[in-house]
Amino acid sequence: MYEQLYINPRPFTAVTEDPLVADLKAFGLEEMEAQAYVRLARLGKARASSLSSALKINRTTTYRILERLKQAGIVETSMSRPVSFIAVEPKKALQLLIDRRKDELRAAEGRYSSILEQFTKFYVPSEEAIGAKFNILQGNEEIHRAVTRLAKDASKKMSMITSVRDLGKMYYSGAYEAIAAAAARGVKVEILTEVTDLQALDIVAKHDGFAEVRHRAESKMRMVLKDEEEALITVAAGGAEEEVALWTYSQSFASAMQSIATNEFHSGIELGAIATALKTGKPAESFRIITDEKEYTSNMMALLTSAKSELYIGFNLHPTFSTPAVLEVLKSLASRGVKVRVLSAPSSEEADIVRKLHGTIDFRISAFQTDVQVMIADGKEMLFSNAARAQGSKRPDINIRTNLAGMVSFMHNIVADIWLDSREYTLELETLQQSILLNRCAGAVRAMMQDHGIEIVLGNKILGKSGVLHKFDIISPSTKAEGGGGRIAVSFLAYSDPESTGTRLMESKIKLLDCEPIDLVIGMLQASNQGGENDGPVAKLARAVGLHIVQAGDPDRLAELVFHEIERRY
Repeated sequence: MYEQLYINPRPFTAVTEDPLVADLKAFGLEEMEAQAYVRLARLGKARASSLSSALKINRTTTYRILERLKQAGIVETSMSRPVSFIAVEPKKALQLLIDRRKDELRAAEGRYSSILEQFTKFYVPSEEAIGAKFNILQGNEEIHRAVTRLAKDASKKMSMITSVRDLGKMYYSGAYEAIAAAAARGVKVEILTEVTDLQALDIVAKHDGFAEVRHRAESKMRMVLKDEEEALITVAAGGAEEEVALWTYSQSFASAMQSIATNEFHSGIELGAIATALKTGKPAESFRIITDEKEYTSNMMALLTSAKSELYIGFNLHPTFSTPAVLEVLKSLASRGVKVRVLSAPSSEEADIVRKLHGTIDFRISAFQTDVQVMIADGKEMLFSNAARAQGSKRPDINIRTNLAGMVSFMHNIVADIWLDSREYTLELETLQQSILLNRCAGAVRAMMQDHGIEIVLGNKILGKSGVLHKFDIISPSTKAEGGGGRIAVSFLAYSDPESTGTRLMESKIKLLDCEPIDLVIGMLQASNQGGENDGPVAKLARAVGLHIVQAGDPDRLAELVFHEIERRY
């Protein structure tokens, strides 16, 4: 049974919690202290025994509570006997409680540094043991509040990948002011967004005064990062107005996302270039580093399909151009009248690609051996890659898409020159197979030279005394030549028939005479049915005209023999 107290004649139940009690607890009072003050305020004054009975606590505890309230200044005692306790006027009491809380907070702040220093001596963070906090935020209003808080808390850097639409909303949600204030106190602010028209440019320009803003195609995932400590990841969910965000203070997660954001930001186009492009109608210059395989494929297809008149591709086709989708794109370009020119060092895999595209695309055999892959559209834009994907290399891919005029023009001139100097890619099976094997020999010799520190001269031509440029497969300086300036040159030939092979040997002799002083080594790949090589007509002709020739039926063996000749002469 509850005890009923009848005061003035209004009944009051002792154990019923008054709403004011809960409110006073927020001011720093404990449960029974708040009940005691509220009861005194209702009664005007009361003796300790009455309070003890009403609060259902013993008298000793009641005196202790009243003493604490007196020390807080919100309860006073009467001068009469027996002593009664009086509640101080509520306005004064509440202000006293607030002042006390402020004093306590100031005291705590004063001890903050020393306490933190003591903790750092032994505290071991363990995200695995504790678990990083992740929260799901729903709706634009809640997400923008989180962005505002991140901006207010930031001390070093804020990175944002967002949409122009979101930037416009932030301008009216309070987030804009918070980000601007962060920049004003020295926080570096980076914003990456898609600026597609002048209206978007006007919205973004509001942020350009305090943030570094760059353009790139809009991402489905947007993020706000603070000091590599907190991350807010936003993804559109369902309707256009409904969004869901993931917030975390996991430093490892935030740091990983910061690496992504930094890479994306550096690959973006500066706002000034975009502004000029939008106002003049000319494309903005860009230099973009691509690391993701899917992104590389997407950019490659975009570049290929953008070609209007000319497309150069070199120097590795497999496996990038082996997929049906890419082959169809190349055929489509050729059918539209685009001159598709492919330079390739032949291999059995690439020969298959050549066969599939025969009659629609121009192919030439490249003597330029490299693991890079380059595509240039209309001499205006290119995609450059180290082609690690094609070589099975463990090195990271380096992929660059750019329309920087100087860089594209430089690479276009190089590829165009190599194209003019390269042999046409013929599809007679025997000739094609010979070309594949000869390129394999040349590549193997270059690899052995590099392994043994033998210098390879960049380029494969020597200007003869006649003024004619003569092409060789490999050129290296000779350290043994008298007076210096001597060179070792290598030409690879495939035996076909005595007459044709003899003609090519005489062409080699002419090159030798015109390019002296050079030391010419000819590597002859023998036919499988060829016999008596050392005493055959080709060998006799070579000796007769003073040509040094090494022969083998196996391309790997031929490469070894040629390398030993170079090593002996170097």
